[in-house]
Amino acid sequence: MFIGILMLLFSLSAQKMVGTATLAMIFSAFSGSAGYLIVGRISLLDAAVIGAVSLVSGYLFSITANRIRERTVYAAIGSIFVVVVIVESLKIIGIV
Repeated sequence: MFIGILMLLFSLSAQKMVGTATLAMIFSAFSGSAGYLIVGRISLLDAAVIGAVSLVSGYLFSITANRIRERTVYAAIGSIFVVVVIVESLKIIGIV
């Protein structure tokens, strides 16, 4: 949703919007993880595995996003939004 807000309010390139949203998600992930760590409801091994996979996939996707055309990035983001809307609508109806 952060990317959608950036699209509506600012005239940034698709790559910059994805990068900005990723930066915002880093702060959100760290604060949530810190909260779970404080109350002792987090597995450090699981966190390390998820963190390593996130770093590698984030690096690879950032390279890919900077190499493809901006129109393709917009199409991918739009497709993700459409899929999310469909799935959430099906949840409301009670099908999923």
